[in-house]
Amino acid sequence: MSLFRRLMLSIVLLVLVLLAANAFVSIYNAQTYFSDQLSVVAEDTATSLGLTLSHAAQSDDLAQINSMIDVIFDRGYYRDIAYKNFDGDALVSRHREVVVEGVPDWFISLIPIEANQGQAEVLSGWMRLGVIEVDIHPGYAYRDLWRVVYQQVWLFLFATALSWLLAGLGLKLLLRPLLYVERQAEAICRKEFPIQSKLPNTPELKRMVLAMNRMVQKIQAMFAQQVELTETLRRESHMDALTELPNRKEFDARLNAWMKSEVGGAPSILFLLHIQGLDRVNDTLGRDQGDSLVMDVAGVMQSSLEEWPDMIPSRRSGGDFSVFLPGVLENEVIPILEELKQKMADLDSFTVDLSGLDDPVSFEFGVSSTQSACDGMRLLSAADISMREMSVAEGSEWRIHSVEDKSEDIRPAGEWRQYLQSALSSHSLILHYQPVMSADGTSVIHYESYARIQDEGKLLNAGVFWPLVERYGFADQMDRAIVALVLRKISSSDNVQFCVNLSPQALTNEPFQTWLLRTLAEFSDCTSRLTLELPEKVLRLPLSKIKSFVDSLKRFGVLVSLDHFGVTPSSLGVLQSLSFDCVKIDRRFTLDIDAHTENRFYIKSLLQIAQSCDVRVIAEGIEDDRDWQVLLGLGIDGGQGYLFAPPSEEIG
Repeated sequence: MSLFRRLMLSIVLLVLVLLAANAFVSIYNAQTYFSDQLSVVAEDTATSLGLTLSHAAQSDDLAQINSMIDVIFDRGYYRDIAYKNFDGDALVSRHREVVVEGVPDWFISLIPIEANQGQAEVLSGWMRLGVIEVDIHPGYAYRDLWRVVYQQVWLFLFATALSWLLAGLGLKLLLRPLLYVERQAEAICRKEFPIQSKLPNTPELKRMVLAMNRMVQKIQAMFAQQVELTETLRRESHMDALTELPNRKEFDARLNAWMKSEVGGAPSILFLLHIQGLDRVNDTLGRDQGDSLVMDVAGVMQSSLEEWPDMIPSRRSGGDFSVFLPGVLENEVIPILEELKQKMADLDSFTVDLSGLDDPVSFEFGVSSTQSACDGMRLLSAADISMREMSVAEGSEWRIHSVEDKSEDIRPAGEWRQYLQSALSSHSLILHYQPVMSADGTSVIHYESYARIQDEGKLLNAGVFWPLVERYGFADQMDRAIVALVLRKISSSDNVQFCVNLSPQALTNEPFQTWLLRTLAEFSDCTSRLTLELPEKVLRLPLSKIKSFVDSLKRFGVLVSLDHFGVTPSSLGVLQSLSFDCVKIDRRFTLDIDAHTENRFYIKSLLQIAQSCDVRVIAEGIEDDRDWQVLLGLGIDGGQGYLFAPPSEEIG
């Protein structure tokens, strides 16, 4: 029972006890008063009647005695009047049955009104003639007593209701600070830290609210410090301090994670950039100028490639840079590289004056390509071979070194748009499902949906076509097709949870959001078994926009997950701001985790923060049991990968 109800019950019980005691005293006093009054009236009537009958009794005129007794008895206030001689014989008597109208019988039997009998002697001088006995009829007394009790009961009920109302209002006002404290505690569980600015007047509650406010501020500071410490350590471990680009370790991990992911089969380009002569700049102009040159090159390189949001740039060491461009074809990358090469040749692009050098600074490029998933180190080696070939070759012809033989069925860029349009219009999409397992390995959290396209008797996975889907503007159509297929699958399945990955454009495409909410309303009976997954890159958008989209989904009972978590350096801080149900750690943190202490530290910190926000943490790309056992030891909530099962058209 709540404190409010306990206090209300205590107050009402106290009022009831007081009212009951007051009613008992009032009824008892009324009963005693009426009994005494009846006794007095009986005694007075007997005395008066005795004096009145003395003359008639002396002459033995029974007729006159009868008349005089009838006059008194007929008034209705008496139950018995008798005139007796001294032998006890009743010479004249009158009797009336006790009938009380308007008073319940149970009340008469419950509260008896006893009155003493009135007696008086009939005298003539000193001669004793007889005895007059009078018993009062209690009917009027019962009627008056019943009216008293009736009024007391109504007063009792009215006072109880009034006390309940006043006590309820008073307690609500008095205990309102406790409600605010409760909301504060619930907000802390969501990693929100509100402060109560309005303090209660009650000293005890005021002290409690002040203590709660201090605790909230302390917890907020501790949470911010933990997030900042984790992000700082991760940044120092994985980012280049000078250019703030990923370092060699981070680049290699993300490259391998991409290649082993579901989208790793897309045509991709990797190129290397080397500043030839950086050591001369350091020796001649000073290391500060050398650092400025490196930062200038990094800035020019990023600005030239900003139209490719999925690119992974890095500074490998010194004057060596590498850039991975997923979903880019060979004939598309050459104009990009030509533009970049021209900018590098234009020394006006740099803030460093290189005119004081005896030998000019030059820039070397190496380019490799792949049409399918491959080992990231092979792609790097191929780019290195390309750089060596271009450094000794004459002319400006680009030498793109492929890591595999080009098959005849690889489509050029001009055909991809038409092919994808045809695939979407002909509804040739097929979904495969991969289970996401709980940490205990006994239950499936949900089945993640993957798109496949039928292509002349074979299936193309999303790794081949998805980057091109986003580039050619088919993400909206693809999202709609996949969501519709999964919702139909859910409606025909029992107690099975499904997950759908949405493209980043879903949060900026208002027509798609309108369609999505309308579709969810049509399938409202089963949307609680749907999880919609957003890629972490949506965190580049304003948090208010993301929160609005997430809240609109939750109104239908849809769960929301964040995919590829951890790639963005400041992603930990959003867990307290956005009400995600689940985050999936990017596979670059889980691959060979037993050999990477910094990744274990990051995941452990993520688990502590996420679990305090009631967010489930799932590891992606689990292919090795050793990695899985390490993750279980860290306290992971679930895992997904080929260790458990590959994507399949069937579930279960």
